[in-house]
Amino acid sequence: MIVLMRAAVYTGAQKAQEMTTVKATTKFMVGNKANGTYSSTHFSPPAYHSKLKYADFFVGGTKMHKPTSAFVENVRIFIELLRRDLIIIRREFFGDLINAITWPLANAITFGLVLPSFGMDRAYGSFLLIGALATTFFYLSVSLAEDLVNDFCGLRSIDFLVILPASRYWLILVQRVCSFAVHATVVSVPLIPIGKLLLGDRMDLSHFSTIKFMLIMLLSAMFYGFFALWLASWIPNSRHFMSVWRRVYTPSQLLGCYWFSFAMAYEVFGFKAYITLLNPLTYMCEGVRSAVLGGEKYLNFWLVLGLLAVYTGLFGIYAMRKLKRRLDLL
Repeated sequence: MIVLMRAAVYTGAQKAQEMTTVKATTKFMVGNKANGTYSSTHFSPPAYHSKLKYADFFVGGTKMHKPTSAFVENVRIFIELLRRDLIIIRREFFGDLINAITWPLANAITFGLVLPSFGMDRAYGSFLLIGALATTFFYLSVSLAEDLVNDFCGLRSIDFLVILPASRYWLILVQRVCSFAVHATVVSVPLIPIGKLLLGDRMDLSHFSTIKFMLIMLLSAMFYGFFALWLASWIPNSRHFMSVWRRVYTPSQLLGCYWFSFAMAYEVFGFKAYITLLNPLTYMCEGVRSAVLGGEKYLNFWLVLGLLAVYTGLFGIYAMRKLKRRLDLL
């Protein structure tokens, strides 16, 4: 059994005072680093104080030194959880990659190789393939939200994370967003080289901008991570996700400038095309196409980046507050 604890040694004018925060009254070997002495003592859980310095304690007979400033502990927890998720991402990479590229490549073959034989624009396949980076992020975020809701309604393993020493609920949630961002990026970026090999000269990468591509991918990944938290904050249980796929994902994808650009919509529908700007998917589709394909046919890249940042902040703030109430977190 693992007992979670915080340990600290305070410095004073006369001598060091020892203090430990644990989840239950437990017997520990606590040391005073100043004079090298250690004693076996019972502790009840006192209030945690932020002015920590350090502590020595024994775990399994081994002397350990643990930095205990709140900031350091939070960073360590964040890094360890991220490392855990990276191991899972690496282990399941090829399966997730196949799932991520199957549908976009099928579209690229159909609209980039087959239908052009009947008169369709040869570049339409690459147009859809680049836009599929956005839709991949989208469906992965819905999948993450479903996993979170299943946990909230079942084992609630998130409770074990929020009680880690010095952890804060927002730290755990932000870590999930960062893990999602890494996962979504590594399984979607291979679409570009694979698509280039498949479509050949039908996919023009002469205007590819590495800096713009990295910026739009990073911000889009963070947005859809917070979007997943937002979904998880109000969907009551997993049975309602069928409605999410039908009411949120499908109309957002069809009307989010995946199948067409904003310029094309404006040319046909005029002012009505501005309705698509209410859809965050529009900004990633337009932004990633601007970064990869270039040209003046898409919304201004920096405007897209700014508006997507606004959406990220709004969804993130709302999701944090809503989940704090839903999970009854302090």
